[in-house]
Amino acid sequence: AELRREQARFESAFKAWERRMRAAVIARKLPTDWLPQLHPHTGESFYFNLATGEARRDHPNLRQADAIAARERRAACARMHERFALIGEYKRGVVESAESVRDECAERIAALRAEFVDEWLKDC
Repeated sequence: AELRREQARFESAFKAWERRMRAAVIARKLPTDWLPQLHPHTGESFYFNLATGEARRDHPNLRQADAIAARERRAACARMHERFALIGEYKRGVVESAESVRDECAERIAALRAEFVDEWLKDC
């Protein structure tokens, strides 16, 4: 359950970062030869490259933003998986420690019972 909550927090934070990063990339000056255009019949905006004749709906800088987002997501996921592995190791250590304490307590209780029974039998 905790790992799912952590995953959800990660996704939310990453999406917020990605929105800000994409906005910053789009705000940059268009690459050379690209011009924003409006389709004469539909009124939809698009971008046209004067050098290649390419037309596209997406801002030309978004390819760079997508590459950055993909690279950062891979790195963030790797760090998150390392963190999850450490959490798993920590939890296993806590369980082992609790089991060890439980076993020590059980042994001590058994020893005290035996001691009590011996003392009680002496008094009988």
